[in-house]
Amino acid sequence: TCFGFYWRQFMMDGVEDNAWGYLKVCAPVVVIFAPLGSIIASHFHRQVLAALVYILDTIALITAFIVLRNKIDVVFGVVSGSLLLAGFLIFFVLSKLGQKYIVAVEGKRFASFHHQRKKELSYI
Repeated sequence: TCFGFYWRQFMMDGVEDNAWGYLKVCAPVVVIFAPLGSIIASHFHRQVLAALVYILDTIALITAFIVLRNKIDVVFGVVSGSLLLAGFLIFFVLSKLGQKYIVAVEGKRFASFHHQRKKELSYI
């Protein structure tokens, strides 16, 4: 964002006043809440964070529908809901595949450990 503003201001036609206003409003929020969010996130498990992202995205979508109810059509609503559902399904499938992979890797480690242990005991 900073590089983009620099480039637009000095290399192109300039940045519009609305964009400067948005930057002035967003900068303090980001400076305060980005580190705070990082600290809070370090105390949660990754699956809890993923669930929070799903919840917040769903709330944002529903809120956008409420705020923009007169400006959106049915197609936009169906596409947005489908994208949210598809994202949920993709990450759900990825998590299940990851769990199967972890079980397979742990099974190989377990078998390898016991095979090595059996070889060591046979020397005794």
